Amino acid sequence: MQLHDAFPASHASINYPANSKSELIRDLGVRLCRVAGVDPKECVQALLDREALGSTGMGDGTAIPHARLAALREPIGFVVRLRKAIDFEAIDGRPVSLVCLLLLPAGNATLASETLAKASRRFRDPVALKGLQNAVSNAAFHQAFVTR
Repeated sequence: MQLHDAFPASHASINYPANSKSELIRDLGVRLCRVAGVDPKECVQALLDREALGSTGMGDGTAIPHARLAALREPIGFVVRLRKAIDFEAIDGRPVSLVCLLLLPAGNATLASETLAKASRRFRDPVALKGLQNAVSNAAFHQAFVTR
């Protein structure tokens, strides 16, 4: 599975409006659930429950909120650069401006783990991170995320 399989170009956005972590998770969660054909209420609750276990803020202004859902067969995600950085209770205490929200199949732990790891590596890659931070269009932002 490649990142572009889980993140089509229409699931990448710069200048995304969000005022808080919970608002962002709810908004993106509902959008993704509708695309995936999953109950939005169940999906958003799973995302919030996972976040309650510990922040998915990875440091360096990045976060990967995620949840595993039994109804999914394939991973699906949305990657955004926020209009304004928000508090995500990240491990380094810095506000977050780059977010990759992922819904993962609960029935395929290997696929779920591999997808999460690939997304995490993109946020840890200095070249990719610079491309994400400097992209001037949604298309360029998407390419910076899914292309090595």
